[in-house]
Amino acid sequence: MVLRKIELKSEIPIKIQTTRRDFMKKLLIAGVLIALAGWALAQDALKVDSMKVVKPDTLTWKDNPSFPKGAKVVVLSLPAAWGTASVKNLTPRKARC
Repeated sequence: MVLRKIELKSEIPIKIQTTRRDFMKKLLIAGVLIALAGWALAQDALKVDSMKVVKPDTLTWKDNPSFPKGAKVVVLSLPAAWGTASVKNLTPRKARC
Protein backbone atom coordinates (compact mmCIF):
# COMPACT_ATOMS: atom_id res chain seq x y z
CA MET A 1 0.00 0.00 0.00
CA VAL A 2 1.43 3.35 -1.07
CA LEU A 3 0.44 6.56 0.75
CA ARG A 4 0.42 9.69 -1.31
CA LYS A 5 0.60 13.18 0.05
CA ILE A 6 -2.17 15.33 -1.39
CA GLU A 7 -1.54 19.05 -1.52
CA LEU A 8 -4.56 21.32 -1.82
CA LYS A 9 -3.77 24.43 -3.74
CA SER A 10 -6.07 27.37 -3.32
CA GLU A 11 -6.88 29.34 -6.42
CA ILE A 12 -7.26 32.52 -4.38
CA PRO A 13 -4.26 33.49 -2.30
CA ILE A 14 -5.22 34.13 1.31
CA LYS A 15 -3.70 37.18 2.88
CA ILE A 16 -3.65 36.90 6.63
CA GLN A 17 -1.74 40.02 7.54
CA THR A 18 -2.30 43.36 5.85
CA THR A 19 0.67 45.55 5.33
CA ARG A 20 0.97 49.19 6.25
CA ARG A 21 0.89 50.12 2.57
CA ASP A 22 -2.44 48.32 2.06
CA PHE A 23 -3.86 50.06 5.11
CA MET A 24 -2.78 53.47 3.81
CA LYS A 25 -4.36 52.76 0.42
CA LYS A 26 -7.67 51.86 2.06
CA LEU A 27 -7.48 54.94 4.26
CA LEU A 28 -6.82 57.17 1.26
CA ILE A 29 -9.75 55.70 -0.66
CA ALA A 30 -12.05 56.16 2.33
CA GLY A 31 -10.93 59.78 2.72
CA VAL A 32 -11.55 60.54 -0.94
CA LEU A 33 -15.02 58.98 -0.79
CA ILE A 34 -15.94 61.01 2.30
CA ALA A 35 -14.68 64.22 0.66
CA LEU A 36 -16.69 63.53 -2.49
CA ALA A 37 -19.81 62.78 -0.47
CA GLY A 38 -19.43 66.05 1.45
CA TRP A 39 -18.95 67.95 -1.79
CA ALA A 40 -22.07 66.37 -3.29
CA LEU A 41 -24.16 67.21 -0.22
CA ALA A 42 -22.88 70.80 -0.15
CA GLN A 43 -24.21 71.44 -3.65
CA ASP A 44 -27.69 71.92 -2.17
CA ALA A 45 -26.50 74.81 -0.02
CA LEU A 46 -24.95 76.59 -2.99
CA LYS A 47 -28.25 77.04 -4.81
CA VAL A 48 -29.22 80.68 -5.24
CA ASP A 49 -32.81 79.99 -4.17
CA SER A 50 -31.74 78.82 -0.71
CA MET A 51 -29.88 82.04 0.15
CA LYS A 52 -31.46 85.37 0.94
CA VAL A 53 -29.77 88.72 1.45
CA VAL A 54 -31.28 90.75 4.28
CA LYS A 55 -30.29 94.32 5.13
CA PRO A 56 -30.00 95.25 8.84
CA ASP A 57 -32.50 98.11 8.41
CA THR A 58 -35.30 95.70 7.45
CA LEU A 59 -34.92 93.48 10.55
CA THR A 60 -36.90 93.81 13.77
CA TRP A 61 -34.34 94.54 16.49
CA LYS A 62 -35.38 93.98 20.13
CA ASP A 63 -33.83 94.82 23.50
CA ASN A 64 -32.19 92.00 25.40
CA PRO A 65 -31.85 92.31 29.19
CA SER A 66 -28.67 90.18 29.27
CA PHE A 67 -26.76 92.78 27.23
CA PRO A 68 -25.87 96.35 28.26
CA LYS A 69 -28.42 99.13 27.90
CA GLY A 70 -28.87 100.16 24.29
CA ALA A 71 -27.89 96.79 22.82
CA LYS A 72 -30.26 95.19 20.33
CA VAL A 73 -30.63 91.57 19.25
CA VAL A 74 -32.30 89.81 16.31
CA VAL A 75 -32.66 86.06 15.76
CA LEU A 76 -32.67 84.83 12.16
CA SER A 77 -34.04 81.33 11.65
CA LEU A 78 -36.16 79.27 9.32
CA PRO A 79 -39.24 77.64 10.85
CA ALA A 80 -38.77 74.50 8.72
CA ALA A 81 -35.13 73.99 9.73
CA TRP A 82 -35.02 73.16 13.42
CA GLY A 83 -31.71 73.86 15.06
CA THR A 84 -30.59 76.31 12.39
CA ALA A 85 -30.46 79.85 13.70
CA SER A 86 -28.26 82.90 13.58
CA VAL A 87 -28.14 85.60 16.27
CA LYS A 88 -27.03 89.12 15.38
CA ASN A 89 -26.08 91.65 18.06
CA LEU A 90 -26.00 95.41 17.73
CA THR A 91 -24.17 97.05 20.63
CA PRO A 92 -23.32 100.69 21.26
CA ARG A 93 -19.67 101.71 20.86
CA LYS A 94 -19.00 102.42 24.54
CA ALA A 95 -20.93 99.43 25.93
CA ARG A 96 -19.36 97.40 28.73
CA CYS A 97 -20.24 93.79 29.35
